[in-house]
Amino acid sequence: MDLDKRKYKRDEVIAIVEEVSSSFQETIDKLRSEVGILSEKNQRISGELALIRDREHLIDSALIDAKKQAEEILSKANLQYVAVIESLKKFSENWKNYFKMLSEKYPLYPAVQQAVQIKETLDGILKGKDYAGSIQLLNEKIASANNTNIAFNPKKKIEEYIVATSDNGFNIDEVLNPGELQLEDLCKELGLMED
Repeated sequence: MDLDKRKYKRDEVIAIVEEVSSSFQETIDKLRSEVGILSEKNQRISGELALIRDREHLIDSALIDAKKQAEEILSKANLQYVAVIESLKKFSENWKNYFKMLSEKYPLYPAVQQAVQIKETLDGILKGKDYAGSIQLLNEKIASANNTNIAFNPKKKIEEYIVATSDNGFNIDEVLNPGELQLEDLCKELGLMED
């Protein structure tokens, strides 16, 4: 069509308008289709973004909860650690007192002497003195203490007992031949009655 004319017939104007309108309608339809596609894509991406934000929020709250639980577990573990350490300190003190009592009360018994030697060796290990050598020595002492197959000899046991207790004023002759005993004096001596 020639648009350089100054005057157009009505049919020509209608044809030009229809042609331009048709062209614009095609372009509008294409753009509407693209807008629809872009709108669907936008909705899909918005949905994915909302899911990602929800997951991010869940992850943040899970991290906060995990941190709180870790702190609680650590606090409980520290309290248990302190309680166990205090218990071990008490046990260690009782253990030391027990061995001290054994070594003072029965200093000449071989089993007590071995036990005291084992304890002293163990103390050396715990203090960090010659760890490797002490462990070997301790194992040997424990093995020899466990492997002693001594036949039961009551006479020898009584003699050992007499020797072990003779330093503390115990006299077997006085036990076997006590002489005349006064019950009142004996009770006072044992601390059952006051003077």
